[in-house]
Amino acid sequence: MFRVNLLHTFRHHITSASLFRRLGILDIDSYFHNRVLRWAGHVVSTPMNRAPRQLWPVGYRILDRLVVHR
Repeated sequence: MFRVNLLHTFRHHITSASLFRRLGILDIDSYFHNRVLRWAGHVVSTPMNRAPRQLWPVGYRILDRLVVHR
């Protein structure tokens, strides 16, 4: 594991974007949007009599607003 803490980033002028790029990981927003998109896909595929689908707002299209980040 790479041991880069706040002191290292401040002292060596390392930005979060460059660190993520060098480590090959995505930012937290990308992981969050992928999880929400996956959850929305499961909810949409469930029958209407299930509780998660009944709580889904009518006419709300979350799948149009989210983009998969890879």
